[in-house]
Amino acid sequence: MDGCLILVLVSGSLLLIAALRRGDRQSFVTTVHKNWQLLVLCTVPFGLLLVAALLLLHVPGEGEFGQLEAARVVSAKGGLTTLTRAVRAFHLRSGVYPDSLEALAYPADGAPFVEPDNLRTPWGEMYDYDPGGLRNRGKEPDIWFVTPKGELIGNWMLSKP
Repeated sequence: MDGCLILVLVSGSLLLIAALRRGDRQSFVTTVHKNWQLLVLCTVPFGLLLVAALLLLHVPGEGEFGQLEAARVVSAKGGLTTLTRAVRAFHLRSGVYPDSLEALAYPADGAPFVEPDNLRTPWGEMYDYDPGGLRNRGKEPDIWFVTPKGELIGNWMLSKP
């Protein structure tokens, strides 16, 4: 790009000087017009590429990261609700709570209660599971996750249906 711009400026300057020495005003105006077109032809594509690069390489600001993180927490809480309902459905069908969350996606008998993808948080980690349900006072298994900021969120914190 720099080479193109330098070439336009040098050649334009030489042509302008030559036109001024000849005293030909029309030649001078034509030279300015032609060099202006060359300058535009060299700089406009560069400007478009620069704008495209800025759009493609947009780095979200801190506020956007906060919104993304909040959305992931909401999604993970929805996952807790889904898994809690699936654990209850497993209990209704088999009479016992599953030994692990994987049993919900790959039950020994019948159709799965959840897809395997539902066993992971939005951060790609597995939900934690305690079939004893100490935090739920033994009434049902505990299911929880820990956010990247270290916040523990479990199904015992969610409103019960």
